[in-house]
Amino acid sequence: LDLGEKGVYSSYTSLNPDVTDLFAFRYEDFTLEGYDPHPHIKAKVAV
Repeated sequence: LDLGEKGVYSSYTSLNPDVTDLFAFRYEDFTLEGYDPHPHIKAKVAV
């Protein structure tokens, strides 16, 4: 278990340029570009 691993964050969010009203944005108008997740870290969790 290595929690000290540094990540590379080069992802960004882009918005649909056709939407001109701030309150008209919908979920479909947001796109996450360049996202590369790290592999799953197995660890025991107490709840």
